Amino acid sequence: MNANMFIQITHEQLAELIKEGVREGLKDFKQPKEPAEANEILTAKEALNLLSISLPTLNSYVKKGYLTKSKMEGRVYYNRTQIKDCLKRLKSE
Repeated sequence: MNANMFIQITHEQLAELIKEGVREGLKDFKQPKEPAEANEILTAKEALNLLSISLPTLNSYVKKGYLTKSKMEGRVYYNRTQIKDCLKRLKSE
């Protein structure tokens, strides 16, 4: 059962309560979401270094579907977000 409660506070106290509520609600929005890094593409060499694996292992991950590679102008690139997801997946296995 919802009951209405009336209390007496000053305008300043009410303003401060509202500010605190807004600050608390906005905490999640202030944290960076890594927007630039999310779409960053890496060369095969950079992917190898980040994963600490060999080229044959990287190719194996692509074949298994852990990663997808993109080709641009004859070069192969990998998505940083996918690499991070792959790292998490491998650590959980």
